[in-house]
Amino acid sequence: MGKTMRAPLNSRLGEDYVRELADAINRISAGKIRAGGEVSLQPGATSTVVADPRCGTKSVILLSPRSASAAIATQAVYTAIVTNGAFTLAHDSQPVNDRLFDYVILG
Repeated sequence: MGKTMRAPLNSRLGEDYVRELADAINRISAGKIRAGGEVSLQPGATSTVVADPRCGTKSVILLSPRSASAAIATQAVYTAIVTNGAFTLAHDSQPVNDRLFDYVILG
């Protein structure tokens, strides 16, 4: 994920750290958590693996369809496996290649 900064609070670097921390909190409050991506279901396959270093074994994966084909597929797609660094979506086997989803990783 992001880098960890540690700085004494009485230094100029400490002030910069506090400002960076405040900016991050403001982005989170505005819904800008940078915890997602996009995935296209593999045509003709019954599963699609998504590698994402933000994913952990206790993560929850939320999907949102980005195409009509993806919207139809929502009845037949689910998160089958979640590991550190990846998750696997199980789905029906269709020859279409435009089943595009946005995803968010929580936790």
